[in-house]
Amino acid sequence: MASKIDQQIDAINAARKAAQKRAKNPLTRVKVNSPSMLTKKAPSKRLVARRKKTERAPKGVYANPVVGVHVDRKKQLPNFPYLVQIEGTAGDGDWFTEAGFRLLSRAEEYAHFLHRKIPSARIRVLDRF
Repeated sequence: MASKIDQQIDAINAARKAAQKRAKNPLTRVKVNSPSMLTKKAPSKRLVARRKKTERAPKGVYANPVVGVHVDRKKQLPNFPYLVQIEGTAGDGDWFTEAGFRLLSRAEEYAHFLHRKIPSARIRVLDRF
């Protein structure tokens, strides 16, 4: 009897370990299951386009950077220590937050990528703390 219980406990522990090894999506830096992984269907057009864009991007630059949540980007700062900001077009000293990062190296990589994309723009990495 004890051996059957032990087998069931081992099966439960194996299932827990498998659940903990789910893939993490580097685009959003949160634990997710890809739609194609969950449903075993072909990925959507949006997902395929995002993956292709990420493959072409330089190291550390993601197709979906973390941006301030649906608020006035000029007034509300995202809750990240390093912010990549771009100066407003009028040149009146207004800076707009483009993305927030937890690591300085990633923020600098994104700023360099953004500068290559928009050479005339003034871009800065802001350390909030």
